[in-house]
Amino acid sequence: MSGPAHLSNRNDDLRRAIHFLAGGCALLLRPLGPWWGAVLAAAALLYNAVAAPGLGLDRAYRREGEGRWGGLSTYPLAVLLLVLFAPLDVAAGAWAVLAAADPIAAAVGSRFPRPRVPWHDRKSLVGTLVGAAAGTLACFGVLRWMGVAPAFLPALAAGCAGALAEALPVRGDDNLRVAGCAALALAAWLAPPPADGWLPLLVVAACAAGAFLTGATLPSGTWAGAAVGTAVAWGLGWRGIAMLATLLVVGTVVTARERRGRGALQVVCNGGVAAAAALAAAGGHAWGPAAFAGALSAALSDTVAGEVGQRFGRRPRVLLFGPPCPPGLDGGMTWIGTAAGAVAALLVPAAGALPGTLFVAVAGAGLLGNLADSALGLWLQPRLGRLGNDWTNLLATTIGAAAAAALAT
Repeated sequence: MSGPAHLSNRNDDLRRAIHFLAGGCALLLRPLGPWWGAVLAAAALLYNAVAAPGLGLDRAYRREGEGRWGGLSTYPLAVLLLVLFAPLDVAAGAWAVLAAADPIAAAVGSRFPRPRVPWHDRKSLVGTLVGAAAGTLACFGVLRWMGVAPAFLPALAAGCAGALAEALPVRGDDNLRVAGCAALALAAWLAPPPADGWLPLLVVAACAAGAFLTGATLPSGTWAGAAVGTAVAWGLGWRGIAMLATLLVVGTVVTARERRGRGALQVVCNGGVAAAAALAAAGGHAWGPAAFAGALSAALSDTVAGEVGQRFGRRPRVLLFGPPCPPGLDGGMTWIGTAAGAVAALLVPAAGALPGTLFVAVAGAGLLGNLADSALGLWLQPRLGRLGNDWTNLLATTIGAAAAAALAT
């Protein structure tokens, strides 16, 4: 075996061991509670994304060419999102699945590469099955520690969901989708019943199928859209679907010139924060509905502002008051686009028939998220290329959600 290949295998083994052992911290969520758990996850995220690369402390386990926001950073990011937005028992169980199913499926699959799963020519069937079993056992143990009983069937659903998510034919790191799918499976068993019954979920399924058949979404985007819609329907029922539909319909109309179907990354970066907030609402977090509406308002305000500004704006300027810039430049803004974005920020709270104070908070947060998107785009997109737009959208919707939750309380 050559030196570099040998080192690569050692790095992968060490990386998988760290991935697995870090899951033991899920047991700390019971004594620590959600906020200290979030502090722990945020500290790990800052270490893996900032401190370790800057000081060269991650050379033993970081893959060659892996950026700051590869798997080493998306793992604690997934945990942070789980702790912040999911009920604590769901967060702990999904973390256990992420810690066990993902690395064990990869390790077993590398040793038993055949047969392959039917839908992915690079994923081992044996690895996927063993990963599902490992995720189930780990989740069962953590759920029992969290006081959940009976725990086997929820753990089985989460373990299988996590293993299938790991085997999906989707490019990019899989930590977020494994954690998200496991959390959704657990929520289906452990969370309260859907806000307005099961009919909204059937509507979501029909809309996801229609989006795929019309070419509006790629296969990966269809699955991601279905997951987002399910979370919204579960947590907020018809009111949540009305606000989500406003984003989809108005966004589709103003971007009608674009013919490309949306993939999973685009769907998650535009709707993932809203979906997480809807799940938080289902888990009893009082700030969940405001954060949900703020995230959607920011996404719609940004979409409308960008499209109207490019189509009708004559003299874009950097962040509106800076020097003139070419149309379409990241960070370029026009007065007409900004005004259109401000109007669009009103549509989501209007669709949800939100009361006066909450209406103003959500609309203001949406406009703030739109303005933040332009500022972030000026800095991020030149550094990340095509991915920069997606990450900018994710950050902007997060700002909109946080602002709405803060203003509404």
